[in-house]
Amino acid sequence: MEIDLAFLTWKNVGIVVGTLYAIYLVNALARKLFSKAPPVWFSMVPVLGTLVSFGKNPVNFLVDGRHKYGDIFTANILGKKMTFMTHPRMHKDFFMRKDTELSPREVYKFVIPVFGRGIVYDAEPAIMSQQLKFVATGLNNKNFQAFVPLFEKEASEYFERKFGAGGEFEMFKCL
Repeated sequence: MEIDLAFLTWKNVGIVVGTLYAIYLVNALARKLFSKAPPVWFSMVPVLGTLVSFGKNPVNFLVDGRHKYGDIFTANILGKKMTFMTHPRMHKDFFMRKDTELSPREVYKFVIPVFGRGIVYDAEPAIMSQQLKFVATGLNNKNFQAFVPLFEKEASEYFERKFGAGGEFEMFKCL
């Protein structure tokens, strides 16, 4: 049995690719106009999305996103839709949501370096619930301001032990 591939010309491939790209653009526009979801940081590149700008400087990415789209926005990064909540007043809402609303287990993959194994999203559901209550009430501006002197003290002691009166180092190599 022979398959005739005569229809597989560059022109036909271009038509198919162009049509798929047009569908992608129309879909993105429709989501922007008719969705109640947070605004989406649109990218002309379907799979990579905003990966390049996020990868170059994540902090500037978040600042730019907040400036362009507000306190909450969604970006496509490597085919994954990631929603960013950039204002502290949203933290409590985020941590107190049900698993079915915000899928914290998905987020867990990104925060495990912060919290560690068996903590928060990696914990059993009952323990996770207790820990999230602590996180939601503990991580606020007032508490962070109280932590600053402790952080400064720890950092000063560490650098004094490591370098004495002065010195230089590559921070990322030390982490």
